[in-house]
Amino acid sequence: MNKILFRYFAVLLVFSSVLLFYTESHSKKEEGSDKRKGSPPATGVKVEKVRSETVLETISIVGSVESPRVSRIGSEVEGVVEKIFIEEGDMVKKGRPLLQLSNSQLKINILEAKAEEEESIKNLEELKAGSRPLEIEEAKAAMNEAAALWTKAKNEYERNKRLFKDKVIGERLLTNSELEADAADRAYHQKKFAYDLAIEGTRKEEIEKAWASVYVKKAKVVLLEDQLKKTTIFAPFAGVIVDKIIEIGEWVDRGQQVFRISQIDPIRITLPVPESVVGEINIGTEVDVQVNAFTDRTFTAKVYKIIPEAQKGSRTFPVILVLRNPDILLKIGMMVKGMLPYGTERKALFVPQDAITVSRGQNVVYLVDKDNKAKMVPVKTGIQRKSLIEVNGNLSPGDPVVTRGGERLRPGMPLKILNQ
Repeated sequence: MNKILFRYFAVLLVFSSVLLFYTESHSKKEEGSDKRKGSPPATGVKVEKVRSETVLETISIVGSVESPRVSRIGSEVEGVVEKIFIEEGDMVKKGRPLLQLSNSQLKINILEAKAEEEESIKNLEELKAGSRPLEIEEAKAAMNEAAALWTKAKNEYERNKRLFKDKVIGERLLTNSELEADAADRAYHQKKFAYDLAIEGTRKEEIEKAWASVYVKKAKVVLLEDQLKKTTIFAPFAGVIVDKIIEIGEWVDRGQQVFRISQIDPIRITLPVPESVVGEINIGTEVDVQVNAFTDRTFTAKVYKIIPEAQKGSRTFPVILVLRNPDILLKIGMMVKGMLPYGTERKALFVPQDAITVSRGQNVVYLVDKDNKAKMVPVKTGIQRKSLIEVNGNLSPGDPVVTRGGERLRPGMPLKILNQ
């Protein structure tokens, strides 16, 4: 029994010696390795400074994109559709031709009206010029001839009256001579009136009547030319054709709707604002707008109008925003989220959104301290402003915060700033 215990203790003593030797040897190797490796390498990061900016309180409101103007374009004249220059979905500028109606008959009517206008102008010029000397001489000669005939007829009638009294001629011959004398008298006075008129010239009333005729003919030409112009329908403003209601060959009545056009630059956004906030909103305030279709972009609109009548049921007031849309990215009917500023101004700290990381369920940012090491700072986030976000924490304006590479950092890690 004693021999067995002695052997057991001898083996245990040898095993302990071997284990101690191995442990000391391995420890010396690790110390040598650490001495060869030195301190861990610095992690490359990009940084930006904490900003201090003046901001307002904001409220996030969901609204929709609308068109400021929608026009149902109608025809002012009737006719058959000859040409259509656009289709649904086409972008058009103000004044671009959209449709052409038949106009051949109108062109013929314009030619006839211009000919009538020229004739009336010539007639007016003749009246204004008055009678020529030759016309006056001809009128005088005609008057003198008529006077001689009247004198002859009158003398003949006087002679027949004496003969009838002496019963030389009958009553019928006397009556005929009387009628001839009366006819000669009327002819003489007509020729005399024509002569007097030639001497006096055209009366003012005649010239005014001729002027009126010229004006009527001119107005007819202008009216027909205006109708001819209206056979081509133009875009009333820049926008997109959202509906085409006519095809080539169809007859269009006066006043019939042919297109529907919608303005899309600038566009309008309507936000339903609670009455507790609407009194603190100012016209012209810039509003950041986000759209689900473009999650990586923030658009900037301006408050254009506040409708002073609450919507029934919701007790919210429509606030109208205006937003430039030159690239036509935003479409009518899209849902948007507007970050609407209100109230009084205050100072706030902002960092790029990329500076925010999550550690153990809370938002943090990493500062670069004076020794170029990572320092984790818990923060609470606030309003967003384009690519920046408000933060509340142990930060000061100008502090360098990590914006690239922060997701793999740990407090105390050495850092190398890549965008120094």
